[in-house]
Parts: sequence; structure tokens; C-alpha cells
Amino acid sequence: MQTSADRFAPHPGNYDPPQFALHPTRPVAQPHAEAPAWGEPPAWTDQQRRADQQAWTEQQTRSAQQARTEHQPWTDPQHRAEPYRGEPAHRADPQAWRPPAQPPAPPYADRPAWTEPAYGPPQQQPAAPPPAGHWPPLEAAAPDHPLLLPVAAPDLRFQVANRLREMNWAHAKLAWERRRKDAISPHALAFFYAEPAVGEPPRHTLRTATRLFLAGPEATELPGLLFELDRVAQRFQEAGDFDPRLRMSNRADEMSPQARYIGVGVSSLDSPRGQWAASCQRAASALHIPGRAFALLDDGAAIQLDRAGLAEFNRCRLLSTHAIDVIPSHPISAFTQDRQLTRRNDPTTDEIWHWIGVLHRRVAAGVPQ
Repeated sequence: MQTSADRFAPHPGNYDPPQFALHPTRPVAQPHAEAPAWGEPPAWTDQQRRADQQAWTEQQTRSAQQARTEHQPWTDPQHRAEPYRGEPAHRADPQAWRPPAQPPAPPYADRPAWTEPAYGPPQQQPAAPPPAGHWPPLEAAAPDHPLLLPVAAPDLRFQVANRLREMNWAHAKLAWERRRKDAISPHALAFFYAEPAVGEPPRHTLRTATRLFLAGPEATELPGLLFELDRVAQRFQEAGDFDPRLRMSNRADEMSPQARYIGVGVSSLDSPRGQWAASCQRAASALHIPGRAFALLDDGAAIQLDRAGLAEFNRCRLLSTHAIDVIPSHPISAFTQDRQLTRRNDPTTDEIWHWIGVLHRRVAAGVPQ
């Protein structure tokens, strides 16, 4: 009796298996024929492989030579090729425009390059800064000229405070984005200008020129940075070519020739809540970075803005020695007037206010009014 297993068992004797056509256009191979499997290319010999590789290399070489020939610029057939001797073989057109030659910058080896003017002889080193705790009062050395229109001064001070808030937030955002590559300094500089008053009631328009610095030892401490900037302004002033918008800024608003310098400000990411490095380690995003800003105007008004991070709901605390026209619906909806703002015997701000005043008086004396 034949079972189901016997039907699938090998047949004894000379058994010729049935032939099945796997593809209509391919002949059926015998079971033991020495031929490549279906779908496999024929095996190449080493000689054929080397010949094909050499042919492909020669074809690529001919294509590259043809491309260079087709894109070769036109040359005079009478022109004789000259060997290279350090100068190009072609002759420059004498009528072609050339940039004006600039005198070489003097070699300042003892100071960073960003603190030097573009041209001019090196100046004598100024005296060392006075010891901490002996800062002269700012009001005694304030410029004689007031703001353009006193009636518009409170509104202009509010524009300055609002610009400080926007500048400090943009500063924190950029510093957070570049904290691991091309890091910038936690301190930034601003020069304030005012356009002539227009409208009724008259209102000035604020213009700003700002400067960011790369992170480094010379831009870590704000008082030391302001001290160096005062030395730079002094050299430009003595050279007779001083415009802080061109010499000490790397970005400036568009302004008319009638715009007038009114004060200087700084943005800092060092705050009473911690230094920039510590805040950067604790923060989860740029929204958590606090900051503060200072401004000194030519009517003697001093403005200080403390901006909290997201953990404190981004509150802004504004201090000023003079009146400010605040807007109730604005993020800066109130201010505290403090006549002793620059003389509070605060070790964290006394040096900052002193060197802001020194730099402001330097700039005000050097720019045309």
C-alpha cells in the first residue's frame, strides 16, 4: 500500500524529473548544467575587469579635457605664453577701476585688534582707573546742552527705556543661540540719537547705533570693557575723525543728517540673579535668561532696566532719575524715580555708572552738535 510519504520520496532508478519553463524566453537549464543561476551576470575574469576599468578611466580623462577646452576663455592667438614668475601672465587693463590704496594699520601688539582705530598713530597709554569707591558724581560733569525739546524729554526717555528692553532681549536670544559656537560677549553697547521733533505735541524719534563683541577675556567684565572703549574713543577724537556710528558700531539705524547724539547705553546679561555663565547653565531656553541695561542721557537722566526671565514672568523693573512717560498697556507700564540711582554705594553698579559717564562725556565732546 502506497502512503502519502511514498508519493514524495525519491523514485528509485533512473528518474528523469519533469521540465518546467521558468521564463518564456529563456531555455530551461538542465539540473546539473554548469551555467550561472537565473538573474546572475556572467563571471568576469581579472583581465576583462582591468580592461573595462582602463577604458572607463580613459573616457573620463577625455571628457575632462574636452570640458576644459570648451570653457577656456578667449585669448589672443598672437599672445605668447609666459612662464609663471609670481605674477599673472595676463596684463591688467590700465583703464580698469582699482580700489584706493589704504595705509597699513599700525601694529598694536599689546591690545586686542577690535579696540583699535582703523588708521592713525598709536597714542600714549592713559592713566590707570581710580580705585573703586572714589567715583566722581555724574551730574557734575554732564554736558551743558540739554535735550532738543524739554517738553518732549519724558517721551524720549520712554523710547530709550523701551529700546533698552528690546535690545537686552535680542542680546539674550542671540547669545543663547551662539553659546557653543562663535560665542558673543554678555555685554553690548548702544549710542542713542534723536531726530528733530515733529508733530503736535512735538515728539522726537529715537535712532540707535549698536555694537556687539565676541566673547573673550577683554569683554567679560563690563567696567573693564567700558574703560577700553573710552580709550578707543579718545584716540579717534584726537585723530580728528570721530563718529561713533562709523567707528565704534557695527549696526546703525537709518537716520537723517540732523539726528543728534543724546546718550549712551549698555546691555548686560549679568544680573542680580546671576552671571551670564551661571544663567546659561540653569536656563532651558533664551526665555529663561535675565538681563539688565543702563543708559545715560545728555540731560543727566540715568535709566536702569532689570529684566527677569520666564521663571519670574518676564517682569521689567525700571528705575530713572527723571520723569518718564510710561504707557499703561505697555510691558514697561511703571517706573520708580530714584534721584540717587548713580550714587547708591552698590558695588555691582557703581563702577558701571562711572565708566558709562566717562564714555558718554567723551563721545559728547567729540561729536559735532
